[in-house]
Parts: sequence; structure tokens; C-alpha cells
Amino acid sequence: MHQVVVPNGSYSHCCVSFPNHIMDDYVYCVENATFFDARNSDYMKNTRRQMLKGEVPVQCRRCFDEEQLGKKSHRIRSNEAWDSAAVHSLVEYSIANDFSVVEDPTYLDLRLGNRCNLKCRMCSPWNSDKVYDETIELLHDDSFKEIWTTTYGQPPQKIGPWYNSDKFWDDVKSNKNIKKIYMTGGEPTLINKNYEYMEYLIEQGLGDKVELFFNLNGTNIQGRFIELLKAFSKVSINVSADGKDDLQHYIRYPSNWDVIEKNFIALMKIKHINLGVTPVLQTYNVLGLDRLLYFLDGCENQYQRKIHIDILISYHPNYSNALVMPETIRKIGAERLNTFREQSIICQRDQLSNNSIHSATEFLLSTCEYEKYIEQFVSYTRILDRHRNMHLIDMGPELWNLLNDNNIII
Repeated sequence: MHQVVVPNGSYSHCCVSFPNHIMDDYVYCVENATFFDARNSDYMKNTRRQMLKGEVPVQCRRCFDEEQLGKKSHRIRSNEAWDSAAVHSLVEYSIANDFSVVEDPTYLDLRLGNRCNLKCRMCSPWNSDKVYDETIELLHDDSFKEIWTTTYGQPPQKIGPWYNSDKFWDDVKSNKNIKKIYMTGGEPTLINKNYEYMEYLIEQGLGDKVELFFNLNGTNIQGRFIELLKAFSKVSINVSADGKDDLQHYIRYPSNWDVIEKNFIALMKIKHINLGVTPVLQTYNVLGLDRLLYFLDGCENQYQRKIHIDILISYHPNYSNALVMPETIRKIGAERLNTFREQSIICQRDQLSNNSIHSATEFLLSTCEYEKYIEQFVSYTRILDRHRNMHLIDMGPELWNLLNDNNIII
């Protein structure tokens, strides 16, 4: 029912799987395979076979780990979202036909390249061309090269314009079963092919039949984008923001909080949009994420507009994982999230938001072996700060001071 193309043009199982590509003797990608080829590869057939045996495929481990923390994972929410009778029919067909799936997917996740205007600290070159350019520059630094090689291996390859392929778009447009499209990137509002596909759907009279779902960074809400949204009856938008003011600028460099706030308020005024925010819990916002959440709570109260919160967790690279932080710091962050959850208007109204914040709190309190990556975190932070002419203290002195108290000097 669901199929993904990731920013480098490879096909994937879903948006949170790791590893995130389908591979037999070669990686299935837009250049060498169709959607049909990828979903009926030996790799995908074996994945279905494992699931029906009750086994957990390694690429699906993340959802099961989140469920252990009490979070309603992407797996659970997806199972709840789709018609069970249709799913069971597909399962029965697949079992009878060597675990193949002939029917076109009803949900396409299209990540059309890595064009972006930000260089988020936890991001990778595969999701932002700005991070790619910076990474190529920094690989001349021996300390950075050591961190990179340990984390990723080989230097990143530049992502070409695979999304301009007529063959790919013919494949997308041939799908007459489509009910939902998810678009991100990169930053989807900077990718012209997203606009062209929206226009195509409108021309085909599908504005009231296809649901659009975007994940945006909130920096670039164009009039063209707003006008196209009005032609669709079902639109969901998640805004990726990790803090307020200087914290947001430091993590999602060089974003400007004032611009994001203005754009977020503009989106709130479009009443048919289902609006959410998806912060990424990581090393840098362990102590400051709650300030963003209080802002969102105030927006819901002021504008009488429902907002949902879904906290994502940075598991990789290891030095961005919040569990790298000393336990004393994580406990403070967990207490702040829990205090917000107990007071929040959003959490009282929306169980998914409540659940997400609760599981993030539990994550911060979990035992781990990630503190061994603290030296990588320190080195990576120093290198990036030097390259960007920034300093950790720029986002506020609290984390810097507490790290010093733990003899962690940046």
C-alpha cells in the first residue's frame, strides 16, 4: 500500500526504516527499476515473509524500539490509518503469489532530491545539498574526516537530478490507485517538481481525492504554494523546528526564528490544513525543547487552532543522540518535558501529542551506552562552530555551563 523514494533516488521500505534502501544484488533506484520492480524484489518479498512469520526485519527495528518506550510508532499509526479489509486482501494475495504485490500503492512518499536552504547539525549530505557542500569542505580537516569515516565510511556522493526523469514521472502518473502523497526533501518548497506534480493532480481533477502531506522547515512559504494548497480538500503539514530563537538558529543554521514564526502563523490561518510540528530531540535541545512546546501551546490557545506535536528522536549519527548527554543533564530535560506535558492544553486534548512527549521523556531517562560518544560530540561541535563562526554558548549558556560542570569543555 505504501512505497518510498528517498532523496538519492533509491526505493525504500518506509520513511523510518534503516537501512533505507531496497537491495538484492544491486540497490533498486529510479534509474534501474520501476516502483513495481522494487516492491516485488526478492528483498521485499523476504521482508513480507518475515513479517508474516512474526519476525522483526532488521530494517523495522526502529518502530519496535519506540514502542518499547511507550510511543505510538509509525508502524502502529500506519496500521490504524488504512482500511483493514483492504490490507488483509493484499496480504492474502501476496501469500498466494510468492509474496509479490501487483496492485499499485495507495500511498507514495516522494523525496525528490536533497535541495535545501539549511545545514541542520544532525542532518546528512543525503538530505541537504548545503550539508553536502559543507561536508566536502570539512573533509579536509583530519578531525572531521575521522568522525565522518567512523560514522559513515566513504565520502558522500553528490546527488544528481534523477527526479527530472520522464520515465520516473510516467511511472508515478500511471498509478491510478493513489490516495495519499507525502512530500519532503530536502526542503519540498524549494523543489520545483513538487509544484509541477501538485498542478498535475489538480488538472486531473484529483484535488478532492488525494491527500497531500508535507514536512517543511518553515522558512519558505511561497504564495504559489499557498494557492496550490487551496485546491486540495485534505492537506497535512508538519513543520520541522527544534527550538526557539537562538537555539533554532544554532541547530537549523542559518534559519531565522522570526521568519519561521511568521510563516507558522500564516499556515495556522488556513483552516483546512491539519497542522503539526515535528521537533527532533537531540544533544543540542535536551534543555531547550520545552520552550518551543510552550510557544505551540500558546498558539493553540491564542488562535483557537488545533496543533499536534510529534517528537522525533535522533538516533544517528551517534554524536547527535540525546543519550550522549550526561545523565544529570538528561534528567533536567526530562523533568521539563514532563512538566510541560502535565500543563499543556495540546496534551490534554490530543493523546498522540501526549504520548509522543511522554515517550521522549522516557527516552531521556533510559540507560544507554551512548555517553561513550561524548568525545565525538565535543569534537564535531567545535569543528562546526569554528567553520560557521559560532559557539555553543550562542544558544544560551545553560547547556555550556552544565557540560563544564561535568568536565566536558567545548
